[in-house]
Amino acid sequence: MRRRGKRISQPLKRKAWTVKEKLEALDRLKSGMMGESTLRGEGLERKHLKTAQDNLLDRAVFMWFTQERSDSTPISGDIIRKQAEKLKKDLNFRHSGRDASAHQGNKFKASSGWLNHFKKRHGIRQVTISGETRSADIKACDEYPLKLQEIIIEGSYAPEQIYNADETGLCYHMLPDRTLASRTKEQKAEGFKVIKERLTILFSVNKTGSHKLKPLCIGKSRSPREWFNKYFVPAVRSHVRRQNLEPKALLLLDNCPAHSPVETLTSKDGKIKVSYLPKNTTFKIQPFNQGILATFKMNYHKALVKKIVEDNSSITDVIKKLNLLDVFNLGETAWLGITLSMIQK
Repeated sequence: MRRRGKRISQPLKRKAWTVKEKLEALDRLKSGMMGESTLRGEGLERKHLKTAQDNLLDRAVFMWFTQERSDSTPISGDIIRKQAEKLKKDLNFRHSGRDASAHQGNKFKASSGWLNHFKKRHGIRQVTISGETRSADIKACDEYPLKLQEIIIEGSYAPEQIYNADETGLCYHMLPDRTLASRTKEQKAEGFKVIKERLTILFSVNKTGSHKLKPLCIGKSRSPREWFNKYFVPAVRSHVRRQNLEPKALLLLDNCPAHSPVETLTSKDGKIKVSYLPKNTTFKIQPFNQGILATFKMNYHKALVKKIVEDNSSITDVIKKLNLLDVFNLGETAWLGITLSMIQK
């Protein structure tokens, strides 16, 4: 086309690349089979390839998230981030045609920023999971007692050898969120700055209530099964031997995505093992959810209030100087307050 004696060049017609083609092009670019100039000639740049890979990861993570939530599985931000890193590693291996170790120099980290953008893109928000309102798998709840009885008979477990464990979060600084106030002098209570530090605590006890293991504080670990091998197994062996029983046991646990595969939670001799409760039945058939954990937290806060009252300092000062040793002592007192009759219910 010409205008006023000047030639106006036509824009290059560029190819519409699919996500699959972009990923294949990225692999060829990394292996040296294709140059960036070739890509630009086709209307594609390296950043577009990276975007294609990011989009594929985003879709994969959201698909996994949707599937898990369809089963009412509780999903935290940390679980999403870990799953994203796992899926990214899988995608790299699948599309590279090389060993995954080739990607170690450019290892993807699902940061807090990545998580926030992911949640915004898909409209994911945090909600409170209420045990009373979540729908249970009624059929699985009804069938499980018979299945459990079969497991117990097959393993010849005595009540002393059947254990249950569950974990809960404890905001160990928190006080009641309501207060008494003078009707004449205070129209509203001033806010108290809440310190929301939280511990995750694991509780374990056998069916008879005769063996209450000390509460275990759980954190991030390179060996996620260490609590089972170095804490639970030795304690159980010691107890059942004192009862003149065979050193074997069955531990019932929630079916949670964060837990290790059941086949990895077995003692070396195979006599102490784990059985998971059915999915989406925990709040209905998990023994700890029948008032034990709620009572523990109530006992803990009673012990905390007692400590505050006995201290000559202000409430704020007592809360601020509360250390983990204090928390463990208060927690032990609260756990001792869980009676035998409550466990046997």
